[in-house]
Amino acid sequence: MSMEKRVLLAFILSTLVLAGWYYFFAPPTPHNVPPSGSSPPSAASSATSPEEGSTPHPSATQESTQRPAPSSDEIELPVGEGEHPERRISVETPFWRGTFSTHGAVAISWNIKQIKTGPRKEIRGADGGPLELIPQSEEVLRELGAPFALVASDERLTRLLNSVNYAVSEPSETIHLTASEHREVIFTWRGAGLEVYKRFVFYGDRFDFQYSIDVRRQNQPIPVEMVLGPNFGDQSVVQTGAYISGPEVVVGIADKARRFSARKLSVEELKGPLDWVCADDNYFALALIPTEPLERVRLRTTMRRLVTDGAEVEKHYIAAIAPLTNGQVHTIFAGPKDPEILTELGRRVNRPSIEHIIRYGYMSSVIKPIINQVLLPILNFTYRLIPNYGVAILLITFVINMLFFPLKWKSAVKMKKAQALQPKMKELQQKIKNLKKDDPQLKELQMEQMRLMREANPLGGCLPMLLQLPVFWAFFIMLTVSLDLRQAPFVGWINDLSSPDKLFILGHEIHVLPIAMCLSWMAQTFVMPSPAPTDPTQKAQQRIQKVLMGVLMPVAFTVFFFWRAPSGLVLYWMFNSLVGAGQQVIINRMTHVTAQESPAPSPPKPQRGKPKKAKRAT
Repeated sequence: MSMEKRVLLAFILSTLVLAGWYYFFAPPTPHNVPPSGSSPPSAASSATSPEEGSTPHPSATQESTQRPAPSSDEIELPVGEGEHPERRISVETPFWRGTFSTHGAVAISWNIKQIKTGPRKEIRGADGGPLELIPQSEEVLRELGAPFALVASDERLTRLLNSVNYAVSEPSETIHLTASEHREVIFTWRGAGLEVYKRFVFYGDRFDFQYSIDVRRQNQPIPVEMVLGPNFGDQSVVQTGAYISGPEVVVGIADKARRFSARKLSVEELKGPLDWVCADDNYFALALIPTEPLERVRLRTTMRRLVTDGAEVEKHYIAAIAPLTNGQVHTIFAGPKDPEILTELGRRVNRPSIEHIIRYGYMSSVIKPIINQVLLPILNFTYRLIPNYGVAILLITFVINMLFFPLKWKSAVKMKKAQALQPKMKELQQKIKNLKKDDPQLKELQMEQMRLMREANPLGGCLPMLLQLPVFWAFFIMLTVSLDLRQAPFVGWINDLSSPDKLFILGHEIHVLPIAMCLSWMAQTFVMPSPAPTDPTQKAQQRIQKVLMGVLMPVAFTVFFFWRAPSGLVLYWMFNSLVGAGQQVIINRMTHVTAQESPAPSPPKPQRGKPKKAKRAT
């Protein structure tokens, strides 16, 4: 079961449990390329090392479609005009750093330094080390291709394009760009009638850049495809689960997003028109936004077995292969999945659907504006006042509960009124049962019964609580996708609100927050009032129901839904239960709806003489 399904189920069930407490106990009732800038001073480039401990799995590789057989005039592997030694060129801006190798003219390393929006903080990997967004396994990159590698219909040409050393227009090893600068970098290779150009234009104030290719043989264009991915995202994340989405490819089709997981690839070729395509993880994305919609995209996957923490795990990889038109200028985005950044990008390239890269889950049309226009601004405003996102979560949770307190009050009053009217309902039911169908009093008693049913409908008290569901669901989505909460500390051992809390006691890993959340949930359930039992059978039923709802359900939800949930989400749910329990105690003391407060059913008026016969219809 996916993350969204599991947590949405938890929200719905818990809401129904709290809202239906009385119901269970009460008796039922019915662009152009800009000119290049000047060269900055050079600096040393940094090398990268391949992943360790990975072994290939021969049966795990899938290829989307069979490539066409080589043509009769297969291209011989030529020697380039002047051999160039391999170089590594780094492009560094205030927000990101990317490293390219002239061997194949591909990206070999990428990391995000900081985010333009929100607080300025260093972005690191999930393991606390430097953030790396490109796989470092040479075997995986040889099999699926590195970012910006080229794929031709001829396999020999594909090997050639990705195995030669390109000349590069930049003499320096590191290109430093300020926020107001841009730079054009061109990779070139010529040999045996072939001319290959890869042109990049980088900007110092944004995460997107321009990209174009031109591959010709004897001055005739050769159609090629570009590799996007594989697995652009935090490479220190090995194991994925309900709250950490695995590597995937996302495509934009008709203002909607379709997602394809590396672990469960259901299709191998996607038909267009496709507005954009990206490879991403929970927080970062590498996206291609073509000048014209793509006609198709191919998907390829592979798998490696890794040993982590003494256990062997499977790590799945996925890459997209997108056809590009020679000479056309496309937009590449390599950065964080931040709503403000993606909204700005969508306006600039006229692709507003690029915002769908962020996984908003179910009810996204409702959840997205709640998050981006209400919750996130309030969260960041609170953080500016008190620079601790854990405290900000607690304050926002308290405010949300206070805003919904009138609805809870109305729900509680209606449910208590339903309980108070039960004796009258039983009395009316007994009277109606004893009357004959032609008795003139029957109609008046039935109308009185309908009036009481409208007043005593306990399900009417559930509606105000169900209205809170979209807000709580939006809060959950925000906690799982917000970059602001990634690696944000709270107190003590809780040093990352986007990961489960870990406290080691006698060498054992203990999750303290889920245990505290379970206890607070139990407390909220047990302060829900129940009517006094009228007989031993009802008393026994109430005891069983209280154990089921007050003990077994919180324990089951904690074990299956929240044991390894992000600590920010567990913190929110725990404090929400505590505030809810406090509000329920106040409601219990202040609501005194009794049977005497509702008007008693008026006795039927006695009729004098014989009842008149109804006139015959003419």
